[in-house]
Amino acid sequence: LAGYLAQKVQARLILTTRSVFPQPEQWNDWLAGHGQDDVTSRKIRRLQEIEAAGGMVSVLQADVRDLEQMQQTVAAADALFGTLHGVFHAAGVSGRAYFDPVQMLYVPQCEAHFAPKAHGLFVLEEVLAKRELDFCLLFSSLSSILGGLGFAAYTAANLFIDAFVAQHNQRYAQ
Repeated sequence: LAGYLAQKVQARLILTTRSVFPQPEQWNDWLAGHGQDDVTSRKIRRLQEIEAAGGMVSVLQADVRDLEQMQQTVAAADALFGTLHGVFHAAGVSGRAYFDPVQMLYVPQCEAHFAPKAHGLFVLEEVLAKRELDFCLLFSSLSSILGGLGFAAYTAANLFIDAFVAQHNQRYAQ
């Protein structure tokens, strides 16, 4: 999505990650010291492609569940690029450890899905409440309709997003 926006409209993008990520001035050294299959190396190369396509990218470390970190992220977007025009919320976990049959689910697995999707959504709602955005796109999943073996917690978290959007649109529809 970031690549498409860079190519089509030379978008200025703030990408957030919970993980520590190398600063742009460290990218070449990182690439030189890590293999082609390194996850961070693949991300850096993708970001370089986005910039080569005309986009501007800044990667900030922030946890979408943390109100203060998200306020700082929005302030950084304002400082770097001026007006914040839109938000994509696509946070989530995807590791195998988070997808077990319902009878094997425990609270930590469920919380791993709900933390970025649901709790993060409440933080975004608060941080963005007084902003005029062109768009706010929340990424859910077809699992909220289709389900799937081992997808109980993931499906529930995405159902929450769907219900949140429906309720929000009813409350604020003009």
